[in-house]
Amino acid sequence: MRFSVLLYTILLAALLLPVPAPAQLSIGLPDRAEQSPGTPVDLPVLLLNAIAAEDAVRAYELSVAYDPSVLTVTGATPENTLSEAAAQFDVDLSEPGQVTVSAAFDAALIGGPDELVVLEADLSAEASGASALVFSEVRFNDGTPPVIATSGRVAPGPLPADGALVMNELLYDPATASECTTAGRPRACGDANHDGTHRAGEDEFIELVNTGASPIAVGGYTLEDETSTRFTFPDETFIAPSTAAVVFGGGAPDAIPGAVFTAGGKLGLNNGGDALTLRDGAGHVVAALRYSGSSAEGESVTRRPGVDGPFVRHSTAAPDAALHSPGRTLDGGALPVALTAFNAVRDGRDGVLRWATASETNNSGFSVQQLGQGTFREIAFVDGAGTTERGQQYTHRVPDLGPGTHTFRLAQVDLDGTRTPSPAVELTMPASAPFVLTAAHPNPFRATATFSLEVQDTQAVTVTLYNLLGQRVRRLFGGIIRAGEPKTIRIDGRPLTSGLYVYRVQGRTFSTVRRVTLVK
Repeated sequence: MRFSVLLYTILLAALLLPVPAPAQLSIGLPDRAEQSPGTPVDLPVLLLNAIAAEDAVRAYELSVAYDPSVLTVTGATPENTLSEAAAQFDVDLSEPGQVTVSAAFDAALIGGPDELVVLEADLSAEASGASALVFSEVRFNDGTPPVIATSGRVAPGPLPADGALVMNELLYDPATASECTTAGRPRACGDANHDGTHRAGEDEFIELVNTGASPIAVGGYTLEDETSTRFTFPDETFIAPSTAAVVFGGGAPDAIPGAVFTAGGKLGLNNGGDALTLRDGAGHVVAALRYSGSSAEGESVTRRPGVDGPFVRHSTAAPDAALHSPGRTLDGGALPVALTAFNAVRDGRDGVLRWATASETNNSGFSVQQLGQGTFREIAFVDGAGTTERGQQYTHRVPDLGPGTHTFRLAQVDLDGTRTPSPAVELTMPASAPFVLTAAHPNPFRATATFSLEVQDTQAVTVTLYNLLGQRVRRLFGGIIRAGEPKTIRIDGRPLTSGLYVYRVQGRTFSTVRRVTLVK
């Protein structure tokens, strides 16, 4: 099995600036608890933002240090990456625990969110777990423009989003009423949040777009500038595919499609220029950009021709020369259904599913689905609101759920039948008795047998195996079992002799014994 570890390089994200911004990388290695030594691993070095021809990137060098007891980097390949066009490509593995890759190009390196190079490695340790990689240095060019370099260490943990979340539009200096009048526009042309008032600190905004095919959970993500964290996305928030999320400085946004949020007056976009960074809940950089105070005054900047294009003044990109289009396409069209929240809560033995939309376009409704035997099946259909720019709230009750963990998802259905699945949510129902202990299976057994234990209250539990003489053979389990989360316990009979055995299960609120027979 091959795993990919995404090494994010926010490269030359300068917005209408002649000098690129410093690169920012995020590195991680997934847990390999179930992988054996020798398993090959690919470590792609990715470019998140496009490289424009005028950036004139004609050479790069990157170094990554690693723990050789965890993996061994065996090489790097330029095939099927931006580096395959390199006139010179070198891989240096002479220093143990470090790989250095350099490349030079006859022409400027141009490309979008694609692979720069792929490091090739083999797992080389028996121990399970994840390993940190040390990003030593990355340099682009060797003269003019200046070298871009940074360094740092990123601990193992959840990887950032897969590059699909893009900062697409930015309004940092809304037009004043007088500027609107002078330009021959309505006095409210700077009222970007459409709440009927014109306040620069409330009308400024940042628009994110999910360009991928899957929803991205953004609960806990933060928007930061060079000074501080300006906004944190609420828990259980995600952005659906091809959908925008807009964070306004404040006010009461109205008739804005997509997922809409306000920063309570704390967005504080600097009119003189600033650097903005979107981080996931683990602190990894997901997207970043730097803008100049002279980039656009009185209007937003937006990517053109699409979300992978460079930033331009909005009035030059929009067909009607509009100054901004938060949550909409450049021609003013609404994006698809914006599902902004989905969660599940207990109500007695029932489960209650709740979800919300910020806006809907041609929405027939939602197929409510439950996971069973590895497949999601529809258990109900809830009608949608068709087309609306106002937020909607939905609930559905699933009655009489048994003990254990239940998994649900939604599939939003368009009028033309197109289905878009949501992320799944889990709901754990506690056992109705102090404990539920399944019978060992198989019984009798030849090599191994398993059984599961679920408790009503979280507590410490010990499971001990005895022979018929009452002699302790071994402890099968000792630790905390959480309420409503079944724990599978295994009996390994391979080192034991045939016969009848007894296992004792003891917790704070219960104690019981069961029998199992080993036959060889």
